[in-house]
Amino acid sequence: MLKNVFISILMVLLLVSGGSAMIQTLPIDELAGMSDLIAIAKLKETKKASATPEGFQMLENTIIIEEVLKGSEKPGYEAVFSTIENMEDNPVIRTEGKFIIFLTKNASQTWNLTNMVQGYWPILDEGKFAGMGLRYDMPTLKKAIEGKK
Repeated sequence: MLKNVFISILMVLLLVSGGSAMIQTLPIDELAGMSDLIAIAKLKETKKASATPEGFQMLENTIIIEEVLKGSEKPGYEAVFSTIENMEDNPVIRTEGKFIIFLTKNASQTWNLTNMVQGYWPILDEGKFAGMGLRYDMPTLKKAIEGKK
């Protein structure tokens, strides 16, 4: 009996601590409001950058903006941001196809994905969004952006 109680408490603690390590999914209007640049883009290149002190491999992603939905950048602008290779909550940027990207400028004026994996939505062939944009469409996204300008 005491063993079962101990195991139950341990499982609850593991669930609580594991859940706090995951990103918090933001409502679309909050995601749009936090982002300095929202655009339709494609990947130009991904290259390995330096590793973190903890040994995680950083990737430097260069994307080409095709259509700006929010922000002052123009089509053709190349934005660079980093992700961590093989890290949960960091997307793998597809080499083929287009995607919606949500970026935020940090204090050093470089780009970061807004809310990590939530800031990258692949666009499927039929124009629907994949990833964390799965339940949204372009009119819903544009309405959220307009509400936060």
